[in-house]
Amino acid sequence: MILTAVAIFMHWDMYIQTAVARVVPPILIEDHSAVKQNLEQLQKESVSVSRSNWKAGSFENFGPAPELVGIVNWINSPPLSLAALRGKVVLIDFWTYTCINCLRTLPYVEKWYADYEDKGLIVIGLHTPEFAFEKSPKNVAAAVMRLGIHYPVAQDNDYATWNAYHNQYWPAHYLIDQQGNLRFIHFGEGGYVDMENNIRQLLGLAPLNESEIVAKVVPTSPETYLGSLRGHSYASGMEIQPGQTVDYNYSGTLGNDEVGLKGPWKVREECITAEGADCYLDYNFLATKVYIVLTGSSSTPIEVFLDGQPAGQVRVHGDRKYDIVTTPYGRHQLSLKIPQGISAYAFTFGSD
Repeated sequence: MILTAVAIFMHWDMYIQTAVARVVPPILIEDHSAVKQNLEQLQKESVSVSRSNWKAGSFENFGPAPELVGIVNWINSPPLSLAALRGKVVLIDFWTYTCINCLRTLPYVEKWYADYEDKGLIVIGLHTPEFAFEKSPKNVAAAVMRLGIHYPVAQDNDYATWNAYHNQYWPAHYLIDQQGNLRFIHFGEGGYVDMENNIRQLLGLAPLNESEIVAKVVPTSPETYLGSLRGHSYASGMEIQPGQTVDYNYSGTLGNDEVGLKGPWKVREECITAEGADCYLDYNFLATKVYIVLTGSSSTPIEVFLDGQPAGQVRVHGDRKYDIVTTPYGRHQLSLKIPQGISAYAFTFGSD
């Protein structure tokens, strides 16, 4: 428990999980519910959304890639444009720094940049925020430094480039050839060997003679939002009152994948905020690992209880995703005692 606390405090948890992902790469994806209505239209357009339509080393030509538009800030680079990058192979990676699926892909993206930059590849990380605090240039710059990202990162805070590509997933990768044509698309985790071979083919390099190890994916609880806009998993009979500080106390036991609150909480659009000293956030989950997106800072740690027993502490010291608990796969009851002033946005889960 002490070593885990030290690892989280020093941000080692992020480095460990990205390293593990290179050995056991689960194929997962995070979608953006606000743009799901675009899916039907997207499927009618020339850009195929199905990776099964393509084979490793075989390319489609989808025509000119949309230009980068509406970028509010650049990190690791002066402003770039696809027009000015003609002659380069360009890999666009739509990501956001609290997305666990994005974090698992970063070691691969960074390695491609390191291996092929001098051969004509440029990677652009299109950081498109899911939550308002992810729009902060300071927060994104800190995440880029913490995660060891060296390629250019563009902040697409208003979804201008995201919408230009009709994108709706984190992570999403778009590969563009030297003439500025969109050649290959991949959504979510996995497909790393295919993507690298596609990069190599555009660069005129021989394909890798490798096969990808794909981990068995088992069911887990879904991503669960807590704010009033998307929070639909609260315990039956528990009435959320947005914009007000209410002393909640759910009764009975939680059903599968249900959330319960105890103590004074203020439910905002994107998050819930602990407004007192005895605020508990409970969840009945199916998974091996539990993550939560939190903002704020407190000298008082979160107290973690698993199936009624103490399971460690987590100190909140910034706006990001936190690793909460790792446990044998199965259904468990989680209870978090949240310090006053800390805001919680969403749970995500893992099975690796």
